[in-house]
Amino acid sequence: MEVLQSLDELRVWAQRPLSLTVGFFDGVHRGHAHLLQRLTAAAQAHNAHSLVITFANSPRAFHQHGGEWRYLTLPDEKLELLGETGIDVALMLAYDTSVATQTGLEFFQGIAACRPLSALVMGYDTSVGSDMLRGESQFQALARKLQAELDFVEAFLWRGQAVKSSMVRRLVRAGEMARGRDLLGHPYYIMGSVGSGKGRGGELLGAPTANVYLPREKIAPPTGVYAGLADAGGARFPAAIVVLTVEESHHTVIERVAAAQANARDPAQVIVEAHLIGYRGDLYGAPLALRFLERLRDFRDFTTPDALAEQIRRDIAAAVELAALEGTR
Repeated sequence: MEVLQSLDELRVWAQRPLSLTVGFFDGVHRGHAHLLQRLTAAAQAHNAHSLVITFANSPRAFHQHGGEWRYLTLPDEKLELLGETGIDVALMLAYDTSVATQTGLEFFQGIAACRPLSALVMGYDTSVGSDMLRGESQFQALARKLQAELDFVEAFLWRGQAVKSSMVRRLVRAGEMARGRDLLGHPYYIMGSVGSGKGRGGELLGAPTANVYLPREKIAPPTGVYAGLADAGGARFPAAIVVLTVEESHHTVIERVAAAQANARDPAQVIVEAHLIGYRGDLYGAPLALRFLERLRDFRDFTTPDALAEQIRRDIAAAVELAALEGTR
């Protein structure tokens, strides 16, 4: 999949007409995947490029929340998931005043100035432009003006429910990772560079961890211990994952034993600590992707390091078992 960031880049890149869709696609869930399959089919039928137009920031947040928003997928994560759907090109734009003030027709005419539009593939809950074009009849009228075909995609039902990003957000915030995975069609995951930790997981507990400091705008699962998968160094490993805040990290048996001092980080900063089962090496500064399979337990303190180490051994065994089951899906 090609990734572009401006209409100028699209104009240079595109060699055929465009079949396109537009949307925020937070999470790239099963409903999005269904729509993108329709897009790919439309592009093939018209010998066109399949184009997804999406945004780095939330249009809803721009209009309603002063820019504040919490995301299932940050821009790089979303692009990675879109790339797995088989589309040809993603155009990721900043949603700003220049976009927000265009009517739906003006927006699509800007795309059509790059290459002719062969098909619009539009979702049932999509709205476009300052005039809020939405619904099959309005998109049909738009398509006629653009001399393109319309494929209007109704809600995708999974287990009898329409799949929506808002549902997945609620599940992730509640720590219901298995149910969230069911709606997403893939595990909820985070990407980041491994930051510095305290270096005590391996020394005191025999379970070294790689630490990722979660950006404020990324939705964090609640504090607790999770089974997951970790992608590092071109390989995938089972992982036992702990989610906690900086403040919580300073109130553990390890901190008390080591008499550590609180660091300068925001106490509310979320840390994701992962023990990669079977990994050998130093991950500091390296990219890491962590995929959450299932919540194992609440985070809690222990009276002694030995008691904590015993619980960690049980967490690791559970993570290995769930990772093996994931391989059978």
